Amino acid sequence: MNGSQVVVQIVVSLAALFVIGKVVVSLALKISKSFRRLNLSQFPKGSVSQNTGGAQTSLPLDDEFDGQRRSREEALMRRVRGIAFGDGAKVSRLIEFERNKLRREGRSEEPVASLMERAIERWEQDNR
Repeated sequence: MNGSQVVVQIVVSLAALFVIGKVVVSLALKISKSFRRLNLSQFPKGSVSQNTGGAQTSLPLDDEFDGQRRSREEALMRRVRGIAFGDGAKVSRLIEFERNKLRREGRSEEPVASLMERAIERWEQDNR
């Protein structure tokens, strides 16, 4: 092999690594979205049995569930505020946009947390 063949081999290898990297990142984003939609965070640690041999579960108490829901909504609100650079009016507009989009599509009203998730996903898609 002469020097130019080595350079070509390196360039081809780097291009292949770049393509593989893009595929891995794309798959990681899709998996991340799937996990966010599962929303397992609504259950406190230990509320769902780790035993895969049977359907042993214990449901969280109402006050535990409410606390988890509130903390999830607070975390989503922090993310939306970050997107809006702390502008409360912009946060309201982002949430209202998602609410109106559902209405235009003829879909039923969703909780504010779901609307915030939609706003975050839309912002992430628009800013890739």
